[in-house]
Amino acid sequence: MAMNFHEAFNSPTADVILRSSDDIHFRAHRLILSEASVVFAGMFSLPVLPPMAPPSSSPNEEAKLPIVDLSEDGETLSGLLHVLYPGKPLQAPELGVLRKMLAAAEKYMILGAKTLLGGLLLGQGLLETEPMRVYAVACRFRLCDAAILAAKATLKHPPLGLACPELEDLPAVAYLDLLRYREQRLNNTHRLDAHKLWKDNFKNRSPPHCGNCATKWWNNAYLPYVKDTLRRCTSSTALMSLECVQHVSGIVSAACITCQQEMGTIFDLHTTVVVAVDKDIANAKFEPSW
Repeated sequence: MAMNFHEAFNSPTADVILRSSDDIHFRAHRLILSEASVVFAGMFSLPVLPPMAPPSSSPNEEAKLPIVDLSEDGETLSGLLHVLYPGKPLQAPELGVLRKMLAAAEKYMILGAKTLLGGLLLGQGLLETEPMRVYAVACRFRLCDAAILAAKATLKHPPLGLACPELEDLPAVAYLDLLRYREQRLNNTHRLDAHKLWKDNFKNRSPPHCGNCATKWWNNAYLPYVKDTLRRCTSSTALMSLECVQHVSGIVSAACITCQQEMGTIFDLHTTVVVAVDKDIANAKFEPSW
């Protein structure tokens, strides 16, 4: 039966064949693999070689190459070989494939591959769309810089929206680090003194003109709503959402006519609260304990 060779790795100058778990064959060069990986170097130094490929299975009818069976699938091996071979640029893989490639790079002790693949974690907009997956993968493979950026990115998402398959591989200590970080950020934002912000930024005014409105919408409506919003999503993004702006408008519209006239000022204060939240998050330091 003819072998199924990967089109990008079918060179007639190859001196070894790598066979994936899904029976895809890769013509490779022992020198390149050995220079990149001490595991492959040790494997190729053994006196006993794997079974030989029949001559009819390769483009070079006269060549008989040793076959090395590997446990990785073809997609993973293809990505890994694209990293190792010059002139074969790697297209950014899907996160699940990238995770398998990192595991293979770790398994075969391929020099520099983890750093290169770790950089791909920060691309493709994954930090914005799937920060928890990025965080879990980064922690699993001890990619500290990626883990720090991903931890901050998770603040823009509610806790229940962070579940992902990669959590199965996340060390417990890394999960606790993230929970503590989110709780610390939440506590800091809850300590925001909106009354002080008002005084500092609008010295000639006072929260709303009448005591009834102060109790009705400032203390009992606006401040609790802001804190509840930040509890669900500890990010200024939540406070600037259309839903939040409409809610604040509804709160102000329930005030008396005099206080409603201060709506513009109220939104100036709301913007100040947003800036304060951003500042706290920017200054927050996430330090992995692993």
